[in-house]
Amino acid sequence: MTFIPSFIFAPPSDDGKYRESLCALHIDMNEGPQIHIFDIQENKGAVATQNILGVAMAVRDAFLPLHGLKDIKWQLVKGAIKTPVQFYEQNGLCYRIDFKDSGPNEGILFNRLTTNPLSEYLEKSKQKGIKETFAQSSSLYRGGLLSIYPVHVPQDEAAYIYLRQVYTSPHMRDGWKVVIADAQKVLELWRSQTKDLETTLKNLGLTWKKAIETEWTTGEDPILLNMSLASSLENLRGHRLTVKHELPHLNYRPEFDMPLSHTNGRHRLFNMINCGAPFVPLEMEATANTELFKERFGWRTFSNSITPQKPAIFYPKYERQ
Repeated sequence: MTFIPSFIFAPPSDDGKYRESLCALHIDMNEGPQIHIFDIQENKGAVATQNILGVAMAVRDAFLPLHGLKDIKWQLVKGAIKTPVQFYEQNGLCYRIDFKDSGPNEGILFNRLTTNPLSEYLEKSKQKGIKETFAQSSSLYRGGLLSIYPVHVPQDEAAYIYLRQVYTSPHMRDGWKVVIADAQKVLELWRSQTKDLETTLKNLGLTWKKAIETEWTTGEDPILLNMSLASSLENLRGHRLTVKHELPHLNYRPEFDMPLSHTNGRHRLFNMINCGAPFVPLEMEATANTELFKERFGWRTFSNSITPQKPAIFYPKYERQ
């Protein structure tokens, strides 16, 4: 076993309001390998939980650079509680994070409000008073499986946005599935069924300048699909795990003249693609047409991995929503 007392995953904020954010690690190479990430510094709420993808990437790069996130068994620990975390990767990018039910942490305990040497943690963990303090920790997550879908948007400063499923209850989950689609293939299909911009503007009686100043017009696909990168960057949402948004909903009916139909998330989908997302997770009905869509437009494994940007570290009172 290898023990590292602390690991800095976020530098101090520029305004000096936040200290360096720290976590402690327990790495066990005999378990697959397995990494326990301990929150040991409160830092006004800017803890590893909120930035788990960035923390895991930093830990992996620093200590196990030859491993993928998906090849490591991860445990996120707060006091006496631990939550298993599983990462899914393709082409070098994480496209899904699973949080499982919290359970008791029966291994090494860390006092999350201090940054003392590891030996002191180990010694204090044997004392009853310390254990009672740990036992007051609330669970990190309860409620079965929670799947989060991070989407890499390289044009945005945050580098990632986070999405969630809508239909997660047991009686509805089987009727829906998440498809990881190739962003450019989806955009090509979308454009192929969309009227030209000039005709649309003429029918609306608007100039392009007036159209982009009028909010409702982006409900028209020809206008939405010609919006600028700056507009998409301004309207992206869901830059933190705590501010995740619903997955876009699509239907695919290849027998129709317009095979792609949007139920929810039309703007969300275009903004992700326009900001450089190589893939987009979509929630679709579990039908034969969806399987056909996945076959035709699914995100494939490439011979070369994409080099991702690191996710931005967000603090609790960061103003961006």
